[in-house]
Amino acid sequence: MENKKKNIKLAITAITLFCGLGGGTIGLMLNQVKELLAIDNWSVAQKVFEANFIGKRYVRFWNTDIGKLQPFEILRRLLLEVRELGIMLLSPPCQGFSVAKGVINPLDPRNKLFLDSISLIAGVLPKCFIIENVPGMEDPRNISILNEIKRRISEQLEPHYEIRCFKLCSLNFKTPQKRFRLIYIGYLKEFGEIPTAPKPDFEEIASLRIVDIAPEIDAIKVGQSKKTLKSNTAYMNTITATDGVIVFSKGDKRSLTVEENKNFATFPEWFKIPAEISDQKAHKLFGNTIPPNFMKAIVENIKNDLGDDLLSEID
Repeated sequence: MENKKKNIKLAITAITLFCGLGGGTIGLMLNQVKELLAIDNWSVAQKVFEANFIGKRYVRFWNTDIGKLQPFEILRRLLLEVRELGIMLLSPPCQGFSVAKGVINPLDPRNKLFLDSISLIAGVLPKCFIIENVPGMEDPRNISILNEIKRRISEQLEPHYEIRCFKLCSLNFKTPQKRFRLIYIGYLKEFGEIPTAPKPDFEEIASLRIVDIAPEIDAIKVGQSKKTLKSNTAYMNTITATDGVIVFSKGDKRSLTVEENKNFATFPEWFKIPAEISDQKAHKLFGNTIPPNFMKAIVENIKNDLGDDLLSEID
């Protein structure tokens, strides 16, 4: 958008932290959001990200330890002041909170990265923030770390933001896997708006079965010890980074292919995995990512809530 009267360009700006291979980046891109910086410290993710976000889709990647990052370092790199950034999207590691394997460790050192995320938001004060993580955060066994998260949010963020947390399923947002996530959304109080959840798109669900996305798959086995057999007329379970899906196809038993991982995660046709990245590492990347269609719906709803308040001047 351009303000012709003053010859000033306006856009919604954003950064992503724990960006992985770029699912959140694509979700922002589908909403015409200008991402200024993507941050992660996994070299494999960087290689895939930089192979895809080039040319007109270029997004700068910063490989750094987010656990040691300070807000002023982000602002200095962006050449921005506090409150100038539009959207801050964070996806801190979920493994310490996850109940997927039946083992929970509230003291997992990766859980600290959620607390670090809160501090970074408080130091940058974007117009809007989004934090996504697994519903396992709310498991009673995680009560100690969850209470600390709530305390930090109350002390560091609530003085500045209207904040809401929603439990959403990606299947309701044009994504062919039943991936449940807790989505924390905060709007600066000066806007006078309260975050709302995106409305589910139930019309698309009928065409998101396994057979609709990958007709060559006859059935899958999922769950602990792979005991649950599902036909291809069911919906794909959450594709995780560590717990692979067993696929039955044409009499063979195998893992999901890279292309199948990509399609179940709603990555576009142009998105490619470099040849030197192993299938195992690619599966881990897709298992960790935010599905682009899922994030597209979330950001689209935020734009509807805040309108022009999200806009910033850009060069």
